[in-house]
Amino acid sequence: MFGKALSFVVFFIVAAFLLYGVYKLTNSDEFFPVFRNSITFRGPLSGLVTGTTTPSSGTSAGVNQQEQEPQRTAPSYSYTPPPQNSVQPTAPTQQITPPQGFSVAELSPFYKKVQIYGVTPVSNYSNSPGQFSLSTDYSLEGGVNITGWRLRVNKGGEVMIPQAVEDFDLSRPFVQNDIVLGKGEYLYAYGTKSPMGGYNIRLNQCSGYLNDLYHPVPSFSYSCPSKNRSDYINFSGRCQSFILSLGSCEEPTAQELNQFSTPNDLGCRSYLDTLNYHGCYRKNRYSENFFSNEWRVWLERDMPFDREHDRVLLLDSKGLLVNEYVY
Repeated sequence: MFGKALSFVVFFIVAAFLLYGVYKLTNSDEFFPVFRNSITFRGPLSGLVTGTTTPSSGTSAGVNQQEQEPQRTAPSYSYTPPPQNSVQPTAPTQQITPPQGFSVAELSPFYKKVQIYGVTPVSNYSNSPGQFSLSTDYSLEGGVNITGWRLRVNKGGEVMIPQAVEDFDLSRPFVQNDIVLGKGEYLYAYGTKSPMGGYNIRLNQCSGYLNDLYHPVPSFSYSCPSKNRSDYINFSGRCQSFILSLGSCEEPTAQELNQFSTPNDLGCRSYLDTLNYHGCYRKNRYSENFFSNEWRVWLERDMPFDREHDRVLLLDSKGLLVNEYVY
């Protein structure tokens, strides 16, 4: 009896060690991985040791469960190119039809960017030597140098656009440079002699003060910067009334200035001495929009335009057509 009991205990211990060894082997990735994927235990140990009896299709025996799990991949997109004979949309192109007597190759890069704004022939009735004006289109990018451009008429007569003083400063010598028109700017040319001491100029915010000094015809715009009331609010009432009576761009005369020469009016007199072109220029030269969009040139010769009808061509410095004007 004792021998049978001892044999049963030994058998139970051996069986337990065998089961424990099998469990360790089937759950190890380092030893005999094939057992883990090919042996399935049933019964009490089925919750501890599991496996697959048959590898899935497309895989070989011995591949562990982690390697058999499908991998997540990003979705793929395909692009089908258009047929080679398909027509792709293109930007519309503007067709240029040159004026009579010209080819496309004879058109200036500034074709129709500068307009002949108006032409006035010589008139015996008004004693006018004639004039013309140019204007730039608002589509113009940057500026365009028009010095050296010519206006040619049917009979072959021409006039050339000269240089001008852009920054008209009375305190220093005048320097004439090429005229560069920006978009939306004008040039007015007259057949008379320059009233500005022989110079052509670009107008500015203070040019109205030059009317009484040079007497240009036609006169410059009387639209000078307005006076700031705070600059003279502490002066005498008589002084303030006189300042308020002055028009825009109006310079006091010498006789009017002498009325404010007493010691009590020294501040008033100093202020009145600035109401002229030089004082306006010094105060406003670096303000925004100081320079006007208008240029004035005087050619000192009669214009060659026909008094009844003519075709006027505007040619750039290379002789290429910029525009035409028919009247």
